[in-house]
Amino acid sequence: MNLTPYLWVVFALSGCQNHTETPPGPCQLPPTTHFIGPQQFQSPGARTYDRQDQCLAKGGTYHASGRGILADQMRLAAQHGDTDAWLQLGRWAEHDQPPRFDDARDAYRTAYRLGHASGAWHLGRMAEHGMGQTIDPVAALGWYQKAAGGVRLVEASELAQARRQQTQLQQQLNDQQLALLQGQAQLDAHKTLLDASTSPLYRFDIGAPPTRCGQAMNWRDLGDSLSGFALALKQFDQHYADQGWLWLRGDQAPGWARDPLLPSVLADFIQTRRTAVALGGYWADLMPDDMGVQPWLLMDDPGGVHRAGHLRVRFDCAL
Repeated sequence: MNLTPYLWVVFALSGCQNHTETPPGPCQLPPTTHFIGPQQFQSPGARTYDRQDQCLAKGGTYHASGRGILADQMRLAAQHGDTDAWLQLGRWAEHDQPPRFDDARDAYRTAYRLGHASGAWHLGRMAEHGMGQTIDPVAALGWYQKAAGGVRLVEASELAQARRQQTQLQQQLNDQQLALLQGQAQLDAHKTLLDASTSPLYRFDIGAPPTRCGQAMNWRDLGDSLSGFALALKQFDQHYADQGWLWLRGDQAPGWARDPLLPSVLADFIQTRRTAVALGGYWADLMPDDMGVQPWLLMDDPGGVHRAGHLRVRFDCAL
Protein backbone atom coordinates (compact mmCIF):
# COMPACT_ATOMS: atom_id res chain seq x y z
CA MET A 1 0.00 0.00 0.00
CA ASN A 2 1.33 3.38 -0.98
CA LEU A 3 1.37 5.64 2.15
CA THR A 4 2.70 8.72 0.39
CA PRO A 5 -0.69 10.50 0.07
CA TYR A 6 -1.46 9.86 3.73
CA LEU A 7 1.94 11.12 4.85
CA TRP A 8 1.34 14.35 2.93
CA VAL A 9 -1.94 14.72 4.84
CA VAL A 10 -0.13 14.17 8.14
CA PHE A 11 2.53 16.70 7.28
CA ALA A 12 -0.12 19.23 6.22
CA LEU A 13 -2.06 18.76 9.47
CA SER A 14 1.16 19.05 11.46
CA GLY A 15 2.05 22.28 9.71
CA CYS A 16 -1.38 23.80 10.37
CA GLN A 17 -1.19 22.78 14.01
CA ASN A 18 2.22 24.37 14.46
CA HIS A 19 0.87 27.56 12.95
CA THR A 20 -2.10 27.76 15.36
CA GLU A 21 0.11 27.05 18.38
CA THR A 22 1.95 30.36 18.06
CA PRO A 23 2.22 31.73 20.70
CA PRO A 24 1.75 28.63 22.90
CA GLY A 25 -0.55 28.63 25.88
CA PRO A 26 0.33 27.42 29.39
CA CYS A 27 -1.63 24.15 29.05
CA GLN A 28 -0.02 21.22 27.19
CA LEU A 29 -2.71 18.68 26.28
CA PRO A 30 -1.74 14.98 25.93
CA PRO A 31 -0.74 13.68 22.49
CA THR A 32 -3.37 12.37 20.08
CA THR A 33 -3.12 8.96 18.39
CA HIS A 34 -4.09 8.79 14.72
CA PHE A 35 -4.83 5.64 12.67
CA ILE A 36 -4.38 5.38 8.88
CA GLY A 37 -5.20 1.87 7.80
CA PRO A 38 -2.97 -0.48 9.81
CA GLN A 39 -0.55 2.34 10.59
CA GLN A 40 -0.73 4.59 13.68
CA PHE A 41 1.16 7.63 14.79
CA GLN A 42 0.94 10.31 17.50
CA SER A 43 0.78 14.05 17.13
CA PRO A 44 1.72 16.36 20.00
CA GLY A 45 -1.12 17.79 22.07
CA ALA A 46 -2.25 21.34 21.55
CA ARG A 47 -1.04 24.24 23.71
CA THR A 48 -4.15 26.02 25.02
CA TYR A 49 -5.06 28.77 27.44
CA ASP A 50 -7.23 26.56 29.65
CA ARG A 51 -7.17 27.26 33.38
CA GLN A 52 -4.98 24.95 35.44
CA ASP A 53 -7.91 22.91 36.79
CA GLN A 54 -9.38 22.53 33.30
CA CYS A 55 -6.00 21.53 31.88
CA LEU A 56 -5.38 18.84 34.49
CA ALA A 57 -8.90 17.48 34.07
CA LYS A 58 -8.11 16.87 30.39
CA GLY A 59 -4.95 14.95 31.29
CA GLY A 60 -2.62 17.76 30.30
CA THR A 61 0.24 19.50 32.06
CA TYR A 62 0.24 23.14 33.09
CA HIS A 63 3.26 25.43 32.69
CA ALA A 64 3.15 28.55 34.86
CA SER A 65 5.47 30.37 32.46
CA GLY A 66 2.60 30.53 29.99
CA ARG A 67 0.93 33.16 32.21
CA GLY A 68 3.59 35.64 31.22
CA ILE A 69 2.81 35.17 27.54
CA LEU A 70 -0.91 35.62 28.18
CA ALA A 71 -0.23 38.72 30.27
CA ASP A 72 1.85 40.21 27.44
CA GLN A 73 -1.00 39.57 25.04
CA MET A 74 -3.48 41.22 27.45
CA ARG A 75 -1.27 44.28 27.86
CA LEU A 76 -0.92 44.57 24.08
CA ALA A 77 -4.70 44.32 23.63
CA ALA A 78 -5.23 46.90 26.40
CA GLN A 79 -2.86 49.33 24.69
CA HIS A 80 -5.06 49.03 21.59
CA GLY A 81 -8.14 50.08 23.60
CA ASP A 82 -9.63 46.67 24.49
CA THR A 83 -11.75 47.39 27.59
CA ASP A 84 -12.11 43.69 28.49
CA ALA A 85 -8.33 43.43 28.51
CA TRP A 86 -8.11 46.36 30.97
CA LEU A 87 -10.61 44.62 33.23
CA GLN A 88 -8.59 41.39 33.12
CA LEU A 89 -5.38 43.25 33.97
CA GLY A 90 -7.19 44.84 36.91
CA ARG A 91 -8.43 41.47 38.20
CA TRP A 92 -4.95 39.96 37.94
CA ALA A 93 -3.44 42.90 39.85
CA GLU A 94 -6.17 42.73 42.51
CA HIS A 95 -5.73 38.98 43.13
CA ASP A 96 -1.95 38.89 42.80
CA GLN A 97 0.19 37.83 45.76
CA PRO A 98 0.67 40.32 47.22
CA PRO A 99 -2.21 42.31 45.69
CA ARG A 100 -1.34 45.33 43.55
CA PHE A 101 -4.35 47.47 44.40
CA ASP A 102 -2.97 50.69 42.88
CA ASP A 103 -2.44 48.95 39.52
CA ALA A 104 -5.91 47.39 39.80
CA ARG A 105 -7.56 50.79 40.38
CA ASP A 106 -5.70 52.30 37.42
CA ALA A 107 -6.79 49.45 35.14
CA TYR A 108 -10.45 49.61 36.27
CA ARG A 109 -10.50 53.39 35.91
CA THR A 110 -9.09 53.13 32.38
CA ALA A 111 -11.71 50.50 31.46
CA TYR A 112 -14.50 52.79 32.71
CA ARG A 113 -13.05 55.82 30.90
CA LEU A 114 -13.04 53.78 27.67
CA GLY A 115 -16.72 52.94 28.11
CA HIS A 116 -16.89 49.72 30.18
CA ALA A 117 -19.35 50.29 33.06
CA SER A 118 -17.99 47.24 34.93
CA GLY A 119 -14.84 49.24 35.64
CA ALA A 120 -16.88 51.62 37.82
CA TRP A 121 -18.46 48.66 39.61
CA HIS A 122 -15.03 47.23 40.52
CA LEU A 123 -13.90 50.66 41.75
CA GLY A 124 -17.02 50.91 43.93
CA ARG A 125 -16.35 47.47 45.43
CA MET A 126 -12.75 48.40 46.26
CA ALA A 127 -13.90 51.62 47.95
CA GLU A 128 -16.68 49.84 49.86
CA HIS A 129 -14.40 47.14 51.28
CA GLY A 130 -11.28 49.29 51.72
CA MET A 131 -9.11 47.32 49.29
CA GLY A 132 -5.81 49.20 49.30
CA GLN A 133 -7.52 52.33 50.60
CA THR A 134 -9.62 53.67 53.46
CA ILE A 135 -13.21 52.43 53.43
CA ASP A 136 -15.28 55.15 51.74
CA PRO A 137 -19.01 54.33 51.43
CA VAL A 138 -19.77 57.70 49.80
CA ALA A 139 -17.23 57.13 47.03
CA ALA A 140 -18.45 53.54 46.68
CA LEU A 141 -22.03 54.70 46.15
CA GLY A 142 -20.87 57.21 43.56
CA TRP A 143 -19.04 54.54 41.57
CA TYR A 144 -22.02 52.17 41.81
CA GLN A 145 -24.28 54.91 40.46
CA LYS A 146 -21.92 55.45 37.53
CA ALA A 147 -21.90 51.70 36.86
CA ALA A 148 -25.71 51.79 36.76
CA GLY A 149 -25.70 54.53 34.15
CA GLY A 150 -26.31 57.41 36.56
CA VAL A 151 -29.40 55.88 38.15
CA ARG A 152 -29.66 56.89 41.80
CA LEU A 153 -29.19 53.89 44.04
CA VAL A 154 -30.77 53.75 47.48
CA GLU A 155 -28.55 52.50 50.26
CA ALA A 156 -29.92 49.75 52.50
CA SER A 157 -29.78 52.06 55.54
CA GLU A 158 -31.70 54.78 53.68
CA LEU A 159 -34.32 52.26 52.55
CA ALA A 160 -34.71 50.92 56.09
CA GLN A 161 -35.15 54.46 57.44
CA ALA A 162 -37.87 55.17 54.86
CA ARG A 163 -39.69 52.01 55.87
CA ARG A 164 -39.49 52.97 59.55
CA GLN A 165 -40.93 56.39 58.74
CA GLN A 166 -43.73 54.76 56.78
CA THR A 167 -44.54 52.48 59.73
CA GLN A 168 -44.49 55.40 62.15
CA LEU A 169 -46.74 57.45 59.88
CA GLN A 170 -49.25 54.61 59.62
CA GLN A 171 -49.22 54.16 63.40
CA GLN A 172 -49.81 57.86 63.91
CA LEU A 173 -52.80 57.79 61.56
CA ASN A 174 -54.21 54.79 63.42
CA ASP A 175 -53.76 56.52 66.79
CA GLN A 176 -55.54 59.61 65.51
CA GLN A 177 -58.48 57.55 64.29
CA LEU A 178 -58.78 55.77 67.64
CA ALA A 179 -58.76 59.10 69.45
CA LEU A 180 -61.45 60.65 67.22
CA LEU A 181 -64.26 60.63 69.79
CA GLN A 182 -62.12 62.11 72.56
CA GLY A 183 -60.69 64.71 70.21
CA GLN A 184 -64.14 65.79 69.04
CA ALA A 185 -65.13 66.87 72.54
CA GLN A 186 -61.89 68.82 72.92
CA LEU A 187 -62.40 70.45 69.53
CA ASP A 188 -65.90 71.64 70.45
CA ALA A 189 -64.56 73.21 73.64
CA HIS A 190 -61.77 74.87 71.71
CA LYS A 191 -64.18 76.37 69.16
CA THR A 192 -66.28 77.78 71.95
CA LEU A 193 -63.26 79.61 73.35
CA LEU A 194 -62.52 81.12 69.95
CA ASP A 195 -66.09 82.28 69.38
CA ALA A 196 -65.78 85.73 70.87
CA SER A 197 -62.07 86.41 70.57
CA THR A 198 -59.47 87.43 68.09
CA SER A 199 -57.52 84.31 67.17
CA PRO A 200 -53.78 84.00 66.34
CA LEU A 201 -53.00 82.53 62.92
CA TYR A 202 -50.10 80.15 62.21
CA ARG A 203 -49.37 79.30 58.61
CA PHE A 204 -47.64 76.57 56.61
CA ASP A 205 -46.49 78.25 53.38
CA ILE A 206 -46.55 75.42 50.82
CA GLY A 207 -45.69 76.71 47.36
CA ALA A 208 -46.96 80.18 48.30
CA PRO A 209 -45.30 83.62 48.42
CA PRO A 210 -44.67 85.02 51.91
CA THR A 211 -47.45 86.99 53.56
CA ARG A 212 -47.40 89.47 56.40
CA CYS A 213 -50.33 87.79 58.13
CA GLY A 214 -49.79 85.11 60.71
CA GLN A 215 -46.67 83.42 62.00
CA ALA A 216 -44.81 81.29 59.45
CA MET A 217 -43.98 77.79 60.73
CA ASN A 218 -40.83 76.17 59.35
CA TRP A 219 -42.44 72.76 58.94
CA ARG A 220 -39.78 71.64 56.41
CA ASP A 221 -37.39 70.91 59.29
CA LEU A 222 -39.04 67.48 59.33
CA GLY A 223 -38.48 66.98 55.58
CA ASP A 224 -39.92 68.54 52.45
CA SER A 225 -41.91 65.40 51.65
CA LEU A 226 -45.27 63.81 52.37
CA SER A 227 -43.85 62.10 55.47
CA GLY A 228 -42.35 65.37 56.72
CA PHE A 229 -45.63 67.20 56.09
CA ALA A 230 -47.65 64.57 58.03
CA LEU A 231 -45.20 64.68 60.96
CA ALA A 232 -45.33 68.49 60.99
CA LEU A 233 -49.14 68.41 61.17
CA LYS A 234 -48.98 66.06 64.16
CA GLN A 235 -46.39 68.19 65.94
CA PHE A 236 -48.46 71.33 65.40
CA ASP A 237 -51.52 69.56 66.80
CA GLN A 238 -49.53 68.53 69.89
CA HIS A 239 -47.96 71.91 70.64
CA TYR A 240 -50.17 74.63 69.11
CA ALA A 241 -53.71 73.22 69.04
CA ASP A 242 -54.88 75.50 71.89
CA GLN A 243 -53.02 78.61 70.68
CA GLY A 244 -54.65 79.47 67.35
CA TRP A 245 -55.54 78.37 63.84
CA LEU A 246 -53.40 76.49 61.34
CA TRP A 247 -53.50 78.03 57.84
CA LEU A 248 -52.46 75.76 54.95
CA ARG A 249 -51.99 78.04 51.99
CA GLY A 250 -50.47 78.01 48.51
CA ASP A 251 -51.40 77.45 44.89
CA GLN A 252 -48.10 76.09 43.54
CA ALA A 253 -47.99 72.58 44.98
CA PRO A 254 -44.61 70.82 45.37
CA GLY A 255 -43.90 67.52 43.64
CA TRP A 256 -44.81 65.35 46.60
CA ALA A 257 -48.27 67.00 46.70
CA ARG A 258 -49.16 64.82 43.68
CA ASP A 259 -48.87 61.70 45.84
CA PRO A 260 -52.27 59.93 45.81
CA LEU A 261 -51.98 59.40 49.60
CA LEU A 262 -51.96 63.15 50.32
CA PRO A 263 -55.78 63.65 50.29
CA SER A 264 -56.19 60.76 52.76
CA VAL A 265 -53.47 62.10 55.05
CA LEU A 266 -55.01 65.58 55.01
CA ALA A 267 -58.59 64.31 55.48
CA ASP A 268 -57.58 62.13 58.45
CA PHE A 269 -55.85 65.08 60.08
CA ILE A 270 -58.83 67.39 59.50
CA GLN A 271 -61.27 64.88 61.03
CA THR A 272 -59.22 63.82 64.05
CA ARG A 273 -57.20 66.91 65.05
CA ARG A 274 -57.76 69.29 67.91
CA THR A 275 -56.39 72.12 65.78
CA ALA A 276 -58.72 74.57 64.03
CA VAL A 277 -57.74 74.59 60.35
CA ALA A 278 -58.07 77.13 57.54
CA LEU A 279 -57.41 76.01 53.95
CA GLY A 280 -56.60 78.12 50.92
CA GLY A 281 -55.91 77.55 47.23
CA TYR A 282 -54.77 74.10 46.13
CA TRP A 283 -55.24 72.59 49.60
CA ALA A 284 -58.95 73.33 49.77
CA ASP A 285 -59.48 71.51 46.46
CA LEU A 286 -57.92 68.34 47.90
CA MET A 287 -60.70 67.82 50.44
CA PRO A 288 -63.36 65.26 49.43
CA ASP A 289 -67.00 66.27 49.08
CA ASP A 290 -68.35 63.42 51.21
CA MET A 291 -66.97 64.53 54.59
CA GLY A 292 -70.33 65.81 55.80
CA VAL A 293 -70.26 69.09 57.70
CA GLN A 294 -67.23 71.06 56.59
CA PRO A 295 -64.81 70.87 59.56
CA TRP A 296 -62.48 73.59 58.26
CA LEU A 297 -62.52 77.20 57.13
CA LEU A 298 -61.97 78.15 53.48
CA MET A 299 -59.74 81.20 53.45
CA ASP A 300 -57.45 82.78 50.89
CA ASP A 301 -57.35 86.24 52.53
CA PRO A 302 -57.46 86.46 56.35
CA GLY A 303 -58.74 90.03 56.32
CA GLY A 304 -62.14 90.78 57.92
CA VAL A 305 -64.40 88.52 59.97
CA HIS A 306 -64.88 84.88 58.96
CA ARG A 307 -67.70 82.51 59.80
CA ALA A 308 -66.86 78.93 60.74
CA GLY A 309 -70.11 77.18 61.66
CA HIS A 310 -71.49 79.07 64.64
CA LEU A 311 -68.17 80.94 65.10
CA ARG A 312 -67.24 84.43 64.02
CA VAL A 313 -63.45 84.63 63.82
CA ARG A 314 -61.16 87.63 63.30
CA PHE A 315 -57.51 86.64 62.83
CA ASP A 316 -54.72 88.49 64.60
CA CYS A 317 -52.02 89.15 61.96
CA ALA A 318 -49.75 91.00 64.39
CA LEU A 319 -47.72 87.85 65.15
